[in-house]
Amino acid sequence: MPAYFDDVLTYFREEHESNFTIDEENQIVRASVQGENLMYETAVLWDDATQRISFRVVNIAVVPERLRDHACVLTNLINWQLILGNFEIDMEDGEMAFRISFDVDDGALGQKQINTHFMLMLAIVDKYYPAFQRLMWQDYSPMAAFRTIEEE
Repeated sequence: MPAYFDDVLTYFREEHESNFTIDEENQIVRASVQGENLMYETAVLWDDATQRISFRVVNIAVVPERLRDHACVLTNLINWQLILGNFEIDMEDGEMAFRISFDVDDGALGQKQINTHFMLMLAIVDKYYPAFQRLMWQDYSPMAAFRTIEEE
């Protein structure tokens, strides 16, 4: 069986120097990455059992309880536009996150593929983060917040 987690480790060692932590037991690499809008907490997880890699931005924001339904509408408007990945909101605590995941199976997982998905994830979150900020802190409706991103 190929050692895909080794590919993930190599990518982070070559591209992100020492700005990451490794959880070998759970096969997770965590890194803080500065985006255009804020510092993002990321996690790249490898699952041997399913041969699946997941790229995540966690704790993007905490949506106030009174706005969670509106944030879900905005999330749906955004996710409908995306070809790959999706925003998620935990309705219990309001944590907003983003995830891209896919099966590798017998295919190849290399540095270019890891970099492409990692950077795409950050670009998507950076693009849509302002819409969530407008919804939460400027009293925009979900549609109005979404339209501000389309106009940029």
